[in-house]
Amino acid sequence: MVNIIPLREEHIDDICEIENESFGDPWKREFFTELLENPLAVSFAAEENGGTVGYLIAYNIIDEMQILNIAVKKTRRGQKIAAKLFAAAFDFAEANKIREFTLEVRVSNTPAAALYKKLGFKTDGIRKNYYKNPKEDAVLMSLII
Repeated sequence: MVNIIPLREEHIDDICEIENESFGDPWKREFFTELLENPLAVSFAAEENGGTVGYLIAYNIIDEMQILNIAVKKTRRGQKIAAKLFAAAFDFAEANKIREFTLEVRVSNTPAAALYKKLGFKTDGIRKNYYKNPKEDAVLMSLII
């Protein structure tokens, strides 16, 4: 069974593996360790059988939560783990009077965009050439709760 818990130092090795298999321009280990000390960061790990199978990292800025990154281990995609991570973020938002979520997603990442739409996110616009490796536009999305 997958449990969603606050992200801790012991998750970072697994998260770096997931990051590297998920993104063409992955974050460095140092960025994840710095997030643990950042008072604006809100981070969750999806754990199962002692391993990390997914994570969500966001910034809480006043009454907005900006989703910075979410990823699920390649072999575990399509099993509602990302939805569980978002549920934890939504619970955090409710407890902390956060009213809006924002994120951006690659134009080509149709599975992620479909999940975000299913969760209630709306498309706000396009940010041209936002991503690198490969160069690609970002779809800007938001959700008012």
